[in-house]
Amino acid sequence: MSRYDSVREYIAGQMPDTVKRLISLATLDLNEGPVFLDAEGERCGPFDDGAKRFDFSTACREIGAFFEDIGCLYVDEDGGLHTAEPEATVEVEENPDHDPDDPDSEPEIEVRYGPTPIGKSPHPDRRLGRRIARPTSLTRSPSHAAH
Repeated sequence: MSRYDSVREYIAGQMPDTVKRLISLATLDLNEGPVFLDAEGERCGPFDDGAKRFDFSTACREIGAFFEDIGCLYVDEDGGLHTAEPEATVEVEENPDHDPDDPDSEPEIEVRYGPTPIGKSPHPDRRLGRRIARPTSLTRSPSHAAH
């Protein structure tokens, strides 16, 4: 069982049939060339009466809008899915960039351990995170040092 099965199941459960159909038609259009639809929206030949070319760009926008509506999803280390960001833990660690000669350099930093939203780029100061097309894995990120 994959760590991301819960994500796949959640999205599949939320996805309306219209979006599933758009994904199927867009895949056909990409892999097999132009797709034509009749007046009822069924596949047909390019020279059939009322045939219209499948609008790939519009389909992509509608598919993208569906995923935007899903919002951020979070996966914990056990593969559990969360629709709101789980509470992170904060630990104090040695600052690897500490410069004893710099009065503004902090010897210790607070490090926040928590999940990265799936499908979103990690925050710029996240450490040890991996950007995967979709989804992303858990990362740890330093928070701003207290002044």
